[in-house]
Amino acid sequence: MKLKQFIVIQLAVILLFPPLLLARPAINQFEFNAQSFKPGSTLKINIKSNRKLKERKIVFNSGIYNVYQERPGVQRALIGIPVTIEPGVYEVEFEYKRIFFNYRELAGLIYVEKEAITPKVQNIRFSERVKALYRSPSVLDGSDQKLLNEAYNTVSPVQLWEDKFELPIKNRVTSRFGASRSYNVGGSVTSYHRGTDFSAPLGSDIKAANSGIVI
Repeated sequence: MKLKQFIVIQLAVILLFPPLLLARPAINQFEFNAQSFKPGSTLKINIKSNRKLKERKIVFNSGIYNVYQERPGVQRALIGIPVTIEPGVYEVEFEYKRIFFNYRELAGLIYVEKEAITPKVQNIRFSERVKALYRSPSVLDGSDQKLLNEAYNTVSPVQLWEDKFELPIKNRVTSRFGASRSYNVGGSVTSYHRGTDFSAPLGSDIKAANSGIVI
């Protein structure tokens, strides 16, 4: 090997070696709020890392979830356990990027129970006025559902909420998240409630649960 070629190779190794050292996998610690979950409940993960990480994601049940910075060295992810998920043991993985390398590691295992968080079926009866709304052109052609799907699938890349969430109103809960719903009595379950309903007199003040953007 010629001297010039040897010097070039040495120089390349010297320039490449420090980034490779810096790009070593981070040491991450994971804290789950529980190990067993009912369908319709929420998995909260706190992630403590000894390195500054980029493009952080949680992978669960074929879904990808954002990870948000809570404070220096600590990140957080909130994952809704689908109400239609099958019971069993599931892997929860953590993806991130350091320098120009991508990493994925097992954050932990969780067990999903068979019984949903709200197992009782709600029988909902529509008035003729409400039934007429479901026959409107925007419902029949699917444009309303398209707008809803866009809203449901919108995820902020940065954390917008601050501190703890508050109830929008401190009244009786009439329908819980994840409740199975049958419409017009006697029908089969056709949907699951995607929110939480509270009873309140007409004109009551409703507070935002936390900071955010209305879409």
